Amino acid sequence: MKKYFSLASALMLALCMGMTSCSNDLDEVQAPAEQQPEMHKLYLSATAPNSTETRAYVEGVEGYDYAFKITGWKNGDKLYGIYMKNPEDMGGVLGGEVGMVEFEFKSSTNEFESDLVPASISNDKILYFLHGNNPTVMSGGKIMDWSEMGEGLEIDATFLFSGFNMVDIVNNSTDIPMWGEASVVGEKLAANMQLVPDLALVCVHNNSGSEIEVSMDMVIGGNTYPMKGLGLQVTSSLNFQTRNSGAAALTTTIPNGGKAYLPMKRSSYEYKVKVGETVIGTKAGSTITAGKVYKLIYE
Repeated sequence: MKKYFSLASALMLALCMGMTSCSNDLDEVQAPAEQQPEMHKLYLSATAPNSTETRAYVEGVEGYDYAFKITGWKNGDKLYGIYMKNPEDMGGVLGGEVGMVEFEFKSSTNEFESDLVPASISNDKILYFLHGNNPTVMSGGKIMDWSEMGEGLEIDATFLFSGFNMVDIVNNSTDIPMWGEASVVGEKLAANMQLVPDLALVCVHNNSGSEIEVSMDMVIGGNTYPMKGLGLQVTSSLNFQTRNSGAAALTTTIPNGGKAYLPMKRSSYEYKVKVGETVIGTKAGSTITAGKVYKLIYE
């Protein structure tokens, strides 16, 4: 037993000595550097619905106080590129969630550019472009690529906009929904933006002498609902929506002498424009023509 303990003690001492003598020669172990994804910018040239030029402005139509035309872009305008996020093979069909990349127009270069995005989001991954008031995607939105089965792309998603469409002719700006298919030309993206189907507008002109707050109700199946959101639904086709779901009713403030443009679509609904709780105008959805501006003067 003594030999055993003596041997064990000597072994431990030797180990301790070895560790002590070696520790002076060891460098601190460093964790491997985290690999950062390669990043790059994307660039886009886009045309507006009424013009082949990309020179900025929403302009009034001479002789018509309420009509307007979109002739291009102004500094800071936003377009949103739509792509398939985290694609998975689903039995011969490639599918993934909808992702969006924000592009901003730079008047100095006369084109849109993104912030830095992962290099995996290349030009050919962007499928469509969307214009509007801070669009978001409802949960569960998918992009499906049926190419291997003889069919094309399908976006099963609803894009929601955060507020009324606004047209500011004085400042040459608008956030009304537009839509365009993406293509790649050389090393850049391109798109021809168009107004979304079914969309019409009612221009409320405030001549009351004071500021007013305007909202809109929809009568659906005999029930009245406040308009709470705007949407763009994409399945087999594109469909503009006025929605009664959301956190709160949409409103807009119009100063005396000012105008606001509220959205409508051809449908079975009836639209009611309100100042406070007072209805100031109505329009049956069945009588609406897409692309038209209807005027409503409040005095």
